Amino acid sequence: MLPAYHHPASEGEVTTASRPHQRHPARSRLTVGLALAAVVALGLFSRTPAGRLPWATKEVGDVLFATMFYLWIVLLAPRTRPAVAFGTAVAVTFAIEFLKLYQAPWLDAVRKVQPFGFLLGRTFYWHDLACYVLGAAFGVVLDRVPATHRSPALGDATIP
Repeated sequence: MLPAYHHPASEGEVTTASRPHQRHPARSRLTVGLALAAVVALGLFSRTPAGRLPWATKEVGDVLFATMFYLWIVLLAPRTRPAVAFGTAVAVTFAIEFLKLYQAPWLDAVRKVQPFGFLLGRTFYWHDLACYVLGAAFGVVLDRVPATHRSPALGDATIP
């Protein structure tokens, strides 16, 4: 029989480290919302001629696309564990990418409307899948920035 694990926290104190199955503590919706707005702005800027990098014409936007979905998930469900948010963001972005293989006339008409064109895309690229995994992973990295390193101006109140 294995010895019982003793967590260094004081007796009776319950922490997420002592309960690994526990959901992520609530995030500040204001902080996540501001991060989401910044990611969307950077993603849109990356699609302009001024924002394109010569060595990555569309990949930066694809990475930020998945980061945006990660942030939407933790904004709408702030207690979601990072692994669940990561998996959901990857699944959603992969589904959107594979939807590009379906070329129905009605869907092509929807894609011609600019906001939907950005969201649904038009052409399937295998390497976009790697960008989406990187983007969701970047969302996890952003999510793990300790609250002590965040600006106090962003607020530290959490909404359960």
